Amino acid sequence: MIIQYTSKREPIPGRQIGDVDQLTFGLTRSDIIRKPNASTHRALNGKVTTRLHSYVTNIRLTTGIIKGDDVLLFREFLASCAGGEIFTVLFDDDNEAELYTLVNGQSESRVGNQEWFKFSFEIVKYEI
Repeated sequence: MIIQYTSKREPIPGRQIGDVDQLTFGLTRSDIIRKPNASTHRALNGKVTTRLHSYVTNIRLTTGIIKGDDVLLFREFLASCAGGEIFTVLFDDDNEAELYTLVNGQSESRVGNQEWFKFSFEIVKYEI
């Protein structure tokens, strides 16, 4: 998986806000979460009607092991896009890159006693 983003917050040493960078990493887990976007109407006679407008499809991702300088770069990516900023994602070489935003926070987990980490975050496709 490849993510390209613009540094907006907490740049790592030697980099500046506005720099464009790219992360390439493997995934250990990818979950698709479909959330209905619906409204419910209750009439005066008590009849309830629910209308499904659409589904919002979020993707929950967990990376493989990230280590070394890539940990700092990954933290920079998460901080730079935490405010709803748009970034591009290429899931494999056969597809075109698509626009996404981060949603619902993120987490990082240490793997063993090393400076190795796995990151989990949720993205949603940006619709124009």
